[in-house]
Formats: sequence, structure tokens, C-alpha cells
Amino acid sequence: MKITDRFKSLLIYAKLDGYTHVYNLLGAYKATTYCEFHSIDQLLLEPIGSSPRRGHQWGERWSGCSNTRQVNPGTDIRYTELFRRYPNPTIWKDLHTKEGIEKAVLEIRLDRAS
Repeated sequence: MKITDRFKSLLIYAKLDGYTHVYNLLGAYKATTYCEFHSIDQLLLEPIGSSPRRGHQWGERWSGCSNTRQVNPGTDIRYTELFRRYPNPTIWKDLHTKEGIEKAVLEIRLDRAS
């Protein structure tokens, strides 16, 4: 997953809806689907244009990887579901600073309150 202005905007919407992690699927082996979890707070701190990757453990191909049985539907959202759930987000261009993120959060809260 690549960090873009649109993706950061989606993360802000998801965070305000109570999600704490984004996960993406890595693959499947013997009826188990493996995935990789990313904290929304950590993704918001990543610079625009980066592609955060969490390394895999040495040894077996899927050793050390989480699987979809560990997904909590209340706090974890799938990467592709972000784009389905929030199809037309407001995109802010100054999400590379903490102040810009706080401004976007405030605008979303005000918009939802009205």
C-alpha cells in the first residue's frame, strides 16, 4: 500500500469511525488466509509517497504472520474496504504535518455535526 493524500484522508475517516488498524491480505495456505496489520496512527505519520512494509519472520513462509481469524471487525478494516466505505472523501493536501491532520479531523467532525 502506498501512502497518498487520498489514502491519508480515508484513514482519518476510518479513525473517526472507531477503527484502529488497517489490514491487507498476503496470501493463503491450507485454508488459512494470512494478513498484515498496520496501525492507523502509524500510517498517518508515514510520509506521502512511502510504502510501509512490515518484514516477515525468517523460516517458514507464513511463520509469524497474522491470519484473518485475528481480525476484530469492530476495530480493524480491510485496505480495500476503506475505498468502498468512503468512496468520495474530501482530500486535504496538507496531511504531511500533525497540524494538517488535526485540521482535517476538526473539519470532518464539524461536517458530521451539521
